[in-house]
Amino acid sequence: MNVTDDESFRLRMLSLSAALTEDWEAAEKNSVRAQQLLKATCSEELRAAAAATFLVRFYTGIEQIFQRIAQEFDGGLPAGPAWHRELLMAMARNIPTSRPAFLSPAVRDRLDEYREFRHRVIHAYEAELDWVAMRPLIERLESLTGELREALNRFKEFLEKLAQ
Repeated sequence: MNVTDDESFRLRMLSLSAALTEDWEAAEKNSVRAQQLLKATCSEELRAAAAATFLVRFYTGIEQIFQRIAQEFDGGLPAGPAWHRELLMAMARNIPTSRPAFLSPAVRDRLDEYREFRHRVIHAYEAELDWVAMRPLIERLESLTGELREALNRFKEFLEKLAQ
């Protein structure tokens, strides 16, 4: 079977859309699990450990979406020690002739808290996990998740238009 360049591009956009949906579903599942901890009756230590896991997985899923977009539309991932932050910042940029911004600046700034949290959990492995400090991140997840869902839907509409 010989696929034309146009058909190959169309299939690539549809495949990217499907992959973004899979990444989103994983991130959203971890958001829901983290929010369930607000009602959990276990110790704060166990709640903090579970919350850290779910928050890290939530942000990692969102970042996976960003990585896929950057690979396809931005010429690859940022380089250097601050590449995670640069990737997040890039998702709030409109790139003329390539892609629209995925995030608004406000959502980007809210997500940056979760990026920083993930960094602390991964790199400060001897630090105590503090449920009281994590709770506000979890309490804000529901509205952030809704805004991210809207952003993803807008971006998927962009992909579908490209695929036509």
